[in-house]
Amino acid sequence: MRRNVVTSLALMVLIASSLPLSTRAATSEYLVDPVHSEVGFKVKHLVSKTPGRFDDYVGKVWLDPANVAGTLKLTATIQATSVDTRNERRDTHLRSADFFDVENHAEITFESTAVKAKGKEQYDVTGNLTTGPAANELVSR
Repeated sequence: MRRNVVTSLALMVLIASSLPLSTRAATSEYLVDPVHSEVGFKVKHLVSKTPGRFDDYVGKVWLDPANVAGTLKLTATIQATSVDTRNERRDTHLRSADFFDVENHAEITFESTAVKAKGKEQYDVTGNLTTGPAANELVSR
């Protein structure tokens, strides 16, 4: 994958509803619910930004609702072939070795490293975005 493409992706995961899996102390584990969530990006193109999304992904979230910024951790595995920018020609190019190189990097993983409160119920989540076969391991943890 080209480095400049990875760094230009603005990965957003919106979690509106999830299913709790377990509770340890006040922190709970949740599955990302694809019906109420989205993995999207925007790439600068000429004078505008082109939006896109990935339709096939799984993820887990750990947090204490009383202290989201202090406890939030997120992991996700995205199937790179599911990229959708509403333009099949562009999507085919994005899947090529010029960008995502899905033949060699079928999965993209995201693992949060920091969370900062942005507003009352908004947070900036920073993390590592990588490709490769270790993706399944992140979500199964």
